[in-house]
Amino acid sequence: MFLILGCDSLVEKTTTTTISSTTTTIGTGTTTTTINSSLRIEDIRTKWLQLKPKFSGNYYEVNPSTYNQSTAKLVAPYSAGQLKAGFLEDALNMTNFVRFLAKLPYDVVLDSTLVTKAQHGAVLLCASSFSHTPTKPADMDDTFYQLGYSSTSSSNIGWGYSTLTSSIKDGYMSDGDSSNIDRVGHRRWILNPKLLKTGFGYAYSLMTMQVFDQSRTQTFDYDYISWPSSSEFPIDFFKNGDPWSVTLNPAKYTQPSKTLVTVILKSVTQQWTFNQNDTNKSGKYFNVETSGYGVNNCIIFRPDGITLYTGSYTVEIIGIKDKSGNDTTIKYTVTFFSL
Repeated sequence: MFLILGCDSLVEKTTTTTISSTTTTIGTGTTTTTINSSLRIEDIRTKWLQLKPKFSGNYYEVNPSTYNQSTAKLVAPYSAGQLKAGFLEDALNMTNFVRFLAKLPYDVVLDSTLVTKAQHGAVLLCASSFSHTPTKPADMDDTFYQLGYSSTSSSNIGWGYSTLTSSIKDGYMSDGDSSNIDRVGHRRWILNPKLLKTGFGYAYSLMTMQVFDQSRTQTFDYDYISWPSSSEFPIDFFKNGDPWSVTLNPAKYTQPSKTLVTVILKSVTQQWTFNQNDTNKSGKYFNVETSGYGVNNCIIFRPDGITLYTGSYTVEIIGIKDKSGNDTTIKYTVTFFSL
């Protein structure tokens, strides 16, 4: 069993970090993305060779507490333990790789304070319950509990993944299950432009990823954050049941309305039109989510009848307005390839 829970939303302040992107404007009110295909594929494959998981072996430098096999729980006396540097580095590299794919700054760093916090959170999850608000075990020191709780309540949490990297790639970035598809909150926190520092915890298949950091100071310019991103995209990172998402830059667009937005997705052989009537969380789905999971203004859609994404898909979003109130359209193409 694999489970992920997204954190509560944290609404952005009055300013939003912006992201550089390779976009050009073609025609009145239409933004489209262009990029050199062969160079993009080469860049992605090169970056993957640099950042793909490399660690193997025991995850722990120091084991956390004592694990009771019959109850699948950690028991007192509680200790956080310590993860090996290579295991943590893999998780950080996976974070930066998905941000690279999304054309965001991919220089996120590990913060030792956040790592300590996250590891206490993972131990708390394994000693209590899988929740952002786990109850305090009766035999747990309150200081330990409070530090662990400060992690679980401000992190992406996962259960059942064998590694931290798999929880990011196949869990948080997927967000296609019925409890997460309406907001894709895990994904949006990881793809938050302001994210600069993170920390990870892992305790016997229960894990945390600190995602509330907003300490990035440099400013980038972007129109939208899409997953899968425009131009070439590795099919290895997008499953048939994963939702598409497009997060509009609040500095450039007014808040989109679910009743007004329409999305058209086209392949060579198929076409889907999404609007407010597509509410099947197990099939064809559409939503507009505007709370602060990283950045608000998120348009979410998922087609039905997909076994495997191959070839090119064109996305067209209509019914949105720029900050001046002018009608505008976003249009881009995703071409899937294999790493």
